[in-house]
Amino acid sequence: EVYDGPNPMIDREESITVPWLEALIGEKGAAPLQALDAGCGTGRQAKLLADLGANVTGIDTTPEMLEIAREKVPGATFEHGSLDALPCGDDQFDLAVASLAICHLDDPGPAVAELARCVKTGGHIVITEPHPMVAALGGQAFYGGFEGGMNFVRNNHHNLSTWIAACVAANVEIEECVELGYDATVLRNNPLSAVLNAALTAGFDGLPFILCLRLRVR
Repeated sequence: EVYDGPNPMIDREESITVPWLEALIGEKGAAPLQALDAGCGTGRQAKLLADLGANVTGIDTTPEMLEIAREKVPGATFEHGSLDALPCGDDQFDLAVASLAICHLDDPGPAVAELARCVKTGGHIVITEPHPMVAALGGQAFYGGFEGGMNFVRNNHHNLSTWIAACVAANVEIEECVELGYDATVLRNNPLSAVLNAALTAGFDGLPFILCLRLRVR
């Protein structure tokens, strides 16, 4: 019930994913793209893709989230499945998105390989993840600080070298890599801000918060 937020990580992530997806879908011309939202959750990115004119398939491992997604994006197709074994055909999609989802796996490699398998040559994959620095600061075991929100989320620590190795193994090109930093909104949602706001702001200044990858399938 509370998965969609308010969540400052989602707000921060969308500052890069929305313009990326708008540009990628706009490049393809009049014909609707076939787009995959892998680890779709409650359909946040599926709705954006559908609103931009794509034909959308969403896949998630949680039936309760898929029920919400189907209500949110009635024109899309939603199926039960996992990121490391997608129930999709080879070269089925022009574009795939995996937003803040692969971090829940022990190893990103199989998921990246599956996304590359399902996307056509020349197509794109957009992946966003909590930055490895977040795990270094205790975010691997994230205890939600949002009132009435999630009590615990496992965000596994994947080094940048692990991501690069996964992309090389899957034969995908890293077209752009953006490391979004902490901002004031994110820090305000940290419980420490109530008592140590100045120290918190100074300590996190300039540190990366979200890793954003735009990939092209070779």
